[in-house]
Amino acid sequence: KLLVTAAVDCSLRGWDLRTVRQPVFDLRGHSYAVRRVKFSPFHATILASCSYDFTV
Repeated sequence: KLLVTAAVDCSLRGWDLRTVRQPVFDLRGHSYAVRRVKFSPFHATILASCSYDFTV
């Protein structure tokens, strides 16, 4: 089970719900706060995010 969090520090973090001590991944690429995160309904390993900087 994976939970993804988005933050105003422009990051996306993935958390394994069985061991939540530290993130499984930490993604950065937006230059402003992340607005939404969505997993692909067709591929569980594909994740999209959009930001207030108007990027996806």
